Amino acid sequence: MTKKARFINKLTCFSLNEKKNLIDFFTANPVYESRIDWNNKNLKQDDFELVFTMSKMSVKNRKDTIKMFKDFNCKIIAHTKEFVIAVPVEWDCAIFMNSFSCGGEGAKWCIGSRHTDSHWNDNIKDGSVFYFVYFFDRHPVFGKKLMIKIDNKGGGSFYTQKDRRHDFDLLANYLRDRISTAGVAVKKKALKVW
Repeated sequence: MTKKARFINKLTCFSLNEKKNLIDFFTANPVYESRIDWNNKNLKQDDFELVFTMSKMSVKNRKDTIKMFKDFNCKIIAHTKEFVIAVPVEWDCAIFMNSFSCGGEGAKWCIGSRHTDSHWNDNIKDGSVFYFVYFFDRHPVFGKKLMIKIDNKGGGSFYTQKDRRHDFDLLANYLRDRISTAGVAVKKKALKVW
């Protein structure tokens, strides 16, 4: 039993069935654990409502993914049953990709900071191109969503939701394989960097 499950079992305002449902939810959706103040020993149903709402948004977004990205001026370059790859066209689009509204999980990429557009502007002026990958189901290595950066010299790296930088080769091989086997039409210019 996880620490969170033991904590949930100690909450007195929930029935046994409600506790089981909470444990099942966080076991299936561990990404939402960080949205709860586990130091509060008097958690109530209302404290969990935001998390449940986020989870429902994620399911809703999956059903209407193409519309979701088009509404925020994202250029979709690939769409398979496993993921969507989109290019943020403007800073507002990058902010959306960082947000919980995009897939029910947030990210910390500097280009999508709500506080300043300087990271976005500096990277775009330098000729960098960004590709956003949204996985319908959490990928065991890459997570739910990530950002790929291709610099003006053709070098690439990708960033997890926590803005941790990783070498591009592993991801490039995965995406190239998935796109080619899915028979997805992708703009040739975009595939050159992969």
